[in-house]
Amino acid sequence: MLAQSVERHTDQQFNNWFVPSLNLRVHKYVGFYLEGQLRFNQFTHSQQHQLRGNMDVFVNDKVTISPIGYVYTWNYKYGKQPVAVTENEHRIYEQINIKLNTCRLFFEQRLRLEQRWQEHKVKQSDGSYQLQNYIYKNRLRYRIMVNVPINHKVMDAHTVFFSAWDEVFISFGKNVTYRLPDQNRAYAGFGYKFSKYGTVQLGYLHQLIIKKEGMLAESNHTLFVGFNYVVDFTKMRKHKQ
Repeated sequence: MLAQSVERHTDQQFNNWFVPSLNLRVHKYVGFYLEGQLRFNQFTHSQQHQLRGNMDVFVNDKVTISPIGYVYTWNYKYGKQPVAVTENEHRIYEQINIKLNTCRLFFEQRLRLEQRWQEHKVKQSDGSYQLQNYIYKNRLRYRIMVNVPINHKVMDAHTVFFSAWDEVFISFGKNVTYRLPDQNRAYAGFGYKFSKYGTVQLGYLHQLIIKKEGMLAESNHTLFVGFNYVVDFTKMRKHKQ
């Protein structure tokens, strides 16, 4: 739970996210990750959409480093605290993933450092908004996740599993006005690994966003639907040989 140093007004909202993703393994030590996120408020109103991609370096079967990643974010007016003007964002990031399993608990930790360029638009005399410049911010994110297979002992094909994770966000830098954790996401749900390479998930995500120097917050109750598929070109080459 995020610390609250000031009294704030919090609005409860209901959202739904659909997150398809693709892992491409092109070498024993190298891969690429592609992801789209379609985020909606009240099922039909756009909240935020994202397109993401990064390079993966597989140090071993436990540690993966992503030296470079890129995200473009489309923001929209939505919900009970709509912004005056929508401002989109370019973002690059670096991250490390560490896996650990014990018994039937499969843990994964992810640490991500983001460099963000957010549009800054200024109101014109005719009432319209024009892009003036970009505001630069830094952000650190940490997520811990656990998957628990139910009908098998490991995460093999045709495995039903329970999944839970929590991620905390901390923004920092000279353009940041709120220096405590400003977002938290907590998830719990179930998934099905329908093949060695494909997984679907359905669950509940709670997103807490703190805004306006800590005076406003969104408590977003979110239906999360995820789909992931792995394409391993190294296995394909071995089969051809």
